[in-house]
Amino acid sequence: MGVARELRTVVDRQVQPLGLTMQQAELLVWTHRQRHATPTQLLMRFAARGNEKLLVGLSARETAELRRLLERVSENLRKMPLDTP
Repeated sequence: MGVARELRTVVDRQVQPLGLTMQQAELLVWTHRQRHATPTQLLMRFAARGNEKLLVGLSARETAELRRLLERVSENLRKMPLDTP
């Protein structure tokens, strides 16, 4: 989604002076703290953290509605033929 891309761009700018991207910085910090983490645990941890920032100010009802709508969009994408422009 565009929102995720914009968030990544903002954080990338913040860690750029360190020569890192957002993903690299988060992985370094998290892996240092969680020595025996699996790759799946790494992706789940950072996705949850990003979601918290994205959903600030939304009520539980609004969050549920957003989730429902995004699931519907995702389902539509899975059903879409590959050759559709």
